[in-house]
Amino acid sequence: MSNVRIQWENESLGFIQIRYTDLAGKFLARCMSKPADPEGFFRDGTGRDGSSVRGFVDIDDSDLLLLPDTTTGRGVPVCKNRMIATVIADVYKGFSQGRLNSDPRYASRRMQNYLEDKNMLYQLGPEVEYFIIDEIKLGYILN
Repeated sequence: MSNVRIQWENESLGFIQIRYTDLAGKFLARCMSKPADPEGFFRDGTGRDGSSVRGFVDIDDSDLLLLPDTTTGRGVPVCKNRMIATVIADVYKGFSQGRLNSDPRYASRRMQNYLEDKNMLYQLGPEVEYFIIDEIKLGYILN
């Protein structure tokens, strides 16, 4: 699963912080007690009211699901005898309606897939901007 799985048995681990980003790229987090069933937590995720997240959803369609990405899990010491687990989540619409289109991680993945399908090089980073390099034009410039 990741570092988090190893940390679940650690007595100093008391909380997990589930992180996700809003449309502007600001990290948001939801903290909760250490789940009794870590496997179920990573499989089923946890609910979130998306109406309070700027730009995500309207109030009448605000049920969201934060599904942890197991590859991003980490144990973080906060003091000598305390540790929290952190994980970045993918955001889904509630009631099995699929991914939330306005989730920045999902938008980045869609862009990445599109550029790969077009055989284009790309560089993604934490900045809002992105660069697209067309291999054909790049070859023309370099020759």
